[in-house]
Formats: sequence, structure tokens, C-alpha cells
Amino acid sequence: GSSLQRDTFWGRSLLTWATMNGDPAIVEAILDASGNPSEQAHRISEETLLHAAAYFGKDEVAEVLLKRGADPYEKNAAGNMPSAALDLSADNASEMAPYFGLNLLPVDDVLKGRTQLRELLASVPNPERIQTGVLNQLAHTSSRLQSSEYLRVRMGGNSIHLIQTDVFDHLWFLWFLCWLVVIFGMLATWGLLPAGRARGWLILATCLPQSLMFMSSIATFGPDTSMGIIPKPHVLVFYACFFFYGVAEYSANGINTKMGRSWKWLLPAAIVLFIAALATINNRMLAAALQPAYAWTMSLGLIGLFGRFFSKPHPMASWLADASYWMYLVHVPLVLIAQFLVRPWDLPAELKFVLVLIVVIPLLLLSYRFGVRYTVIGRWLNGPRSVNE
Repeated sequence: GSSLQRDTFWGRSLLTWATMNGDPAIVEAILDASGNPSEQAHRISEETLLHAAAYFGKDEVAEVLLKRGADPYEKNAAGNMPSAALDLSADNASEMAPYFGLNLLPVDDVLKGRTQLRELLASVPNPERIQTGVLNQLAHTSSRLQSSEYLRVRMGGNSIHLIQTDVFDHLWFLWFLCWLVVIFGMLATWGLLPAGRARGWLILATCLPQSLMFMSSIATFGPDTSMGIIPKPHVLVFYACFFFYGVAEYSANGINTKMGRSWKWLLPAAIVLFIAALATINNRMLAAALQPAYAWTMSLGLIGLFGRFFSKPHPMASWLADASYWMYLVHVPLVLIAQFLVRPWDLPAELKFVLVLIVVIPLLLLSYRFGVRYTVIGRWLNGPRSVNE
């Protein structure tokens, strides 16, 4: 009875908690009390307990589940068997454990557990352990190569994976810009920058890196996250397509861009594409076409909309644009503190979200106005500003 109940915050049963924390004794006790070894650990992703055990490297728990009849062939919503999780980033599993409410999980423990799990799950058919199809095979191979232990640097008792270890967190975007600027300089030196009239191919090119996205436990919308020292190649290529489209557009039209002039049909098309992309999120081939199509139509449509109605400079808009850089850099600690404070409140999640915004945004704006704008930090971020601006 109680083993089937799920907690109200995480939606997990006692059996799921014991599995994710890697306690075989408790797992056995719950199974003895009529627990189901093939129950879903996560209802939305349709992951089983074996999926969770494989991802976090809980080999002893997985062995108990298999002996009690857990199905190693069961697929999640993305069509992947539990053994597919063995090729996902161990660093990500280690870093995400506390966010899932679990105990601290050293990356080496994940790697050690997964080594044992490969032997336990070796008899599973389909060696690649994922859906069939060329795109799925390519995505799986790409994920496996990017998680290779050859890219791990060990320093005493610690280690860092050059691609998978989270180094930059939310500042990954600035790190990507550094890479793109260097690539821009190299292409400019070699005379290989895309010309103004030859930029349409960059729109189609985004489909290729998109086809390699979401090699995770479940399908995700949009590009993957890349926060390591070396950017994930397919993610960098994805953003490079947008970056160099802008380069080509500026080469053709300068600051008087004509991008998005058909915003009246681009924005409605983006809404339709967004709905279609969500409906086909687990189909890699359709996702490779629909998700970039949505990104392009929405981006160009919004550029056109703002170019049409907000093209004239406005002091308040300029001030907020300056403040946004500072807000981007420092917002995470404040948001996390606010989330921690409202977490126990018995309120709908949507209302908590609004309350966090109402509190955090004014604090960030005030910190920018009185602590940043007219200081060395402000000059470094946005250039010198006078009090009258």
C-alpha cells in the first residue's frame, strides 16, 4: 500500500526513492511488501526503475530489480531501453543528483556502477540500445563520443570532463560567443565568411545539428545544453548557423536590416510550427525539421515586429537593455534563494513562479542602478554612462 504512494512534491514512490539513492536492502524490503519492480520512476518520461538505476549507476539496485522480474527491454517515452542511459554523461548524473533530492553522488561512483551495469544488461538485444534508424544511431554515436573517458582530465582525487563537466553554468552563452568570435576571425582572415546573398543554406544547415540533439533519458525541445570547457560540437554548429546568418545579413544590408519584414505571416507560422514540434518531440526526423523551423520563424518574426513598431531609440528601452546584461550575469543566486523560500508554501507552482519574478526582478534592477551602472563594472559591461542617460 504505502510503497505505491507518491510524495506530493516529487511524485515519487518509496521504491523509486530507494532505487535512485541506491539502497538494495530497502528496495528488496519494498518488493517483498508487494512492490512492482517494473513500475515507472517518472510518469512523464515513462522511465522505469531500471532507467533510473542505469542513469545514476546504481548497479546493486539494478541487480535486485532484474532478479525480481524488472523488464530490461522496457522503453521510455523517447524509445530508449534502460541500457541506453549508460552512455549518457556521468558528470551530468553526478551534478543533477542533488537537484533531484538525492544524496551527493561522486562521478567516479557513477562510472563504477555503470561498468557493472554493462555486464548485467549485456544480453539486451539491439547493441546500440536505442530506437532503430540512421538518425538515432548517429545521435547515439555522437553522445557516446562526447562522453568518452578519454576526454576526462584527472587531478589528484578530482576529475573534469572537458565536454560534460559543468564549468560555465548559465554563462555558457558568453563562452560560446568567445568561440564564435574566434571562428569569425579565422574565416575573415581566410576570406571564407558567408556572403550576403548566400545565407539561405544556413537555415537548412541547422537541421543537421538538431538531428543530434536530445540524447538524454527523454526527448527535449530545442538545442542541448553545453556548459563544458569544450562546447558540444553539434550545439556549437547549431548556434553558429544563426550567428553567421547575422554576419551575412549585416554584410548585405548593414544596420538597416530587412530581416523579418514578413513578420505578419512569420509569427503565426511560428505558433503552428511550435505546436507541431511539441506534438512530434519524440520523432527525431520530424524534430530535426520542425524545431529549427520554429526557431527561425519566431526569431525572424520578432525581429521584424520590433523593427516595425520599436525602431526609434527610447531612453527606457536603452536603460533596460543595459541592465539586462548585468541581470543575466547575476540572477541565478537570487532566483535559487527565492525558489528555496517559496518551496514549502502551499501555493500553485504558477503563482510561485510569478512571485519569484515580482521579487527578484526589482532587486536586480535596483542593484544595477545603484551598484553597477556608473561604476567600473558598468563601464566594463556597457561602456561609460552618464547620470542623464
